[in-house]
Amino acid sequence: MIIAYGKVFREIREEKGISVRETAKGIVSNSFLSKYELGKSNISFENLFLLLDRINCTITEFIYRANGYKLNSFGELVGSCRKAYEFRDYDELWNLIEKQKKLYESTKNSTYKVRELMIKAALQNLEKYNMSSEEKNIYLNIYLMWRLGGILNYLFLGIQSAYSMIINYCS
Repeated sequence: MIIAYGKVFREIREEKGISVRETAKGIVSNSFLSKYELGKSNISFENLFLLLDRINCTITEFIYRANGYKLNSFGELVGSCRKAYEFRDYDELWNLIEKQKKLYESTKNSTYKVRELMIKAALQNLEKYNMSSEEKNIYLNIYLMWRLGGILNYLFLGIQSAYSMIINYCS
């Protein structure tokens, strides 16, 4: 099933009574935003995040809505991690790490390694885990790739070794 993210964006924008012009100002052109909302153009992560911020919508709310008001597995993990973090439930955070390790071992899908690292970063913030230098570098590079709108933008900026480092870590 292909999700029409532009259509979802338009629905949220219109519900909040914000015009295309107000939304797009200083981020993208009015015509580009209209094309995105009609599904005739793709958008970078960076611009999407800026536009969502402009209409006062979190990425979590946007994905939840685009997913038919259901959390995907990542959304569920983030919710569990956030709850455990807020309540300082260290055992639950370690359980979540173990689940991601088992999922990685059974599937060899690197997504689970990245998720494990995300939870370790939460534990580091709580001073209950000390990430290795390699883990810190990988986490930072993943964060930067996400913020810059994907691997292509990241590689374009000339930081090609980061991608190799992430792939090697997840192998």
